[in-house]
Amino acid sequence: MGRKKQISMTSLFALKGNWLEELAVMASNKGLVPYLDAVFPAAEIQAAVKYATTQHLKGKVVLQISE
Repeated sequence: MGRKKQISMTSLFALKGNWLEELAVMASNKGLVPYLDAVFPAAEIQAAVKYATTQHLKGKVVLQISE
């Protein structure tokens, strides 16, 4: 059996004192773009849950509440 490794990652933002300000600037400049795997209307919540639990997701599954 192979040895198990524990890997930890520290965010680069956590290393800077003004990380929250930089994050806010990135968000306002559209530098943060979420990766959406699928968007379902709220009426199709069962289909969304099925999709989220049966697919190999690369992004988030979103329920669209209103337009």
